[in-house]
Amino acid sequence: MKMIWKRFAAVSFVIWVLLAACLLDVALSIWKPVERSTLFVKNDYEKIVLSHGGNTSFDRAFWGNSVLISAFREDLSDSGYANVGIVYGTMTDLEAMLEENYLTVNQDLVVMLNYFTLLDTMETNPTYPWHRGSLEPYCYFQRDRIQSFVMRAIDEVLLGQASNGLSRFSDLGRAVCYGSMTDAELAERAAVHEEAYWWQDLSHYQKNLKALEQVAAFCEEQGIRLRVVFAPWNDYIPMPEYPKEAMEAAREICEEQDIEVLDLTDAFSRDCFYDLGHFNYEYGAVRFTEEIDLWLNS
Repeated sequence: MKMIWKRFAAVSFVIWVLLAACLLDVALSIWKPVERSTLFVKNDYEKIVLSHGGNTSFDRAFWGNSVLISAFREDLSDSGYANVGIVYGTMTDLEAMLEENYLTVNQDLVVMLNYFTLLDTMETNPTYPWHRGSLEPYCYFQRDRIQSFVMRAIDEVLLGQASNGLSRFSDLGRAVCYGSMTDAELAERAAVHEEAYWWQDLSHYQKNLKALEQVAAFCEEQGIRLRVVFAPWNDYIPMPEYPKEAMEAAREICEEQDIEVLDLTDAFSRDCFYDLGHFNYEYGAVRFTEEIDLWLNS
C-alpha cells in the first residue's frame, strides 16, 4: 500500500509540475515580457505595434520589406497609411500576419514587391511571432533574446556598469540608410547578391508567389482593397534575369486577380538610392513619399 501511495504521490507531483509549467507559459504568452519590456531588443513587428500605441489594426496599411522601410516616410506622408514594413519580410510572412491576426487591415492594403519579398530562400527574423509553433513554449521561442539579456546583464553587473540600471532598448526607430554607396561599393554589393541570390531561378519563388495569390484571396474575402507597388531599382546595374522573371510572374498574378499595380522599377534616379534597392532617408525617401502619396490618395 505504501508503495502504491509513493508512486501516486510521485506521479501527482510530476503532473502538478507540468500543470504549473503550462500555466506559467500561458501567463508569459499573455503578458509578453520580451515583447513589451525595454530590457529586450525589439524586432520590426514589435516596433510597429509599440510605435502605434499597441495597435495591430489599421485602416490603411503599406506593407513591404526593408526597402519600404527605407523609402516611405510615414512622418511626412498625408495619406494616412501606416508603414508596416518588416526587415526580411516575404509574402509568406504577410500571409501569416493577416490570417493569424497579427495585422488587421480595415480598408486599404498596399504591398511593395521586390524580388526579395518573393524569394523562398530568403532568411527571416525567427522572433516574429507567427513563426512560433502552436505547442512551442514561450521561453523556448524567446530563448535567444532571453539568453542575450542574461549575458548582457551579467556583464554589466560584473563590470560595474549597472549602477543606473541595466541597458534599455527604448528606440523604436527602424533601420534606415543615409547617403549613397560609391560605384565600387555598389559593385561589391552586386557581387555579393549575385553569388547569394541572383542564380536562383523561378522554382525558388513558388511559395511566395502562391502566398501572393492567397493574400489576394484573403483581401477579396475581407473586402480589403489591395494594390501593389513594384519597388524602385537602382539603374547602376540592370535587374538580373531571375529576379526580373519573378517580378513578371508577380505581375501576371496581379493581372489575373485584377490588382492595380504601380510599377516604379525605373522611376527614380541614382541619387535617391543608398544601394541597389534601399533609398537614402534624407533625400530619396522624401522624394518617394512625395510621389507615392499622390497615388496612395487616389
